[in-house]
Amino acid sequence: MTLIRDRSNNDETLELQTPRLILRALTRNDARELLELRIRNREAFRPFEPNYPDSHFTLTTQREIIEEFSNIQLRGLGLGFGIFLRTASRPLIGRIAIRNIVRGVAQNGTIGFFLDAAYHSQGYMTEACRATVTYCFSHFDLHRLDASVMPENLPSRRVFEKLGFANEGTAHAFLFINNAWRDHILYAMTVDRWDCQAP
Repeated sequence: MTLIRDRSNNDETLELQTPRLILRALTRNDARELLELRIRNREAFRPFEPNYPDSHFTLTTQREIIEEFSNIQLRGLGLGFGIFLRTASRPLIGRIAIRNIVRGVAQNGTIGFFLDAAYHSQGYMTEACRATVTYCFSHFDLHRLDASVMPENLPSRRVFEKLGFANEGTAHAFLFINNAWRDHILYAMTVDRWDCQAP
């Protein structure tokens, strides 16, 4: 992972680079491409997401989501990246985020992501997740990252298992997803275990 900070015009934009990907915060300029990704994958994502209304799939709402997360990030309560291919056109293929950050004695957060279905099973999310976790532990001072995955969401489970996240059991009726309370497998990684496995 390569860490880049752009300080031009007194701005500091975080960018992570992996062999095949660029991870950076989304801006309003990315809203249309994010909307297209969400619309294109609406049915593929439906089993694993809340039941979003049609208004969610509009340019206005996607801009609001980007701005809201930017504010959360400025307050140190979250960290998020758009996932772009390292090609000439740099298409947006997904998003990864750390939410619910708690400081003090906890120093933890929750990791989640989505990836365009056209890019599944090619190792992209494992690559993005590895870079994000490394950054969180080495530069963002987190001690632990948690994730929750529905048992039937095999691709996401494989990502966390390949990266060595510990399976800490199943939480019954944990989140209201696709119009029902769904069980979730709980995964976790701590900084000491991440250092030991040298991802």
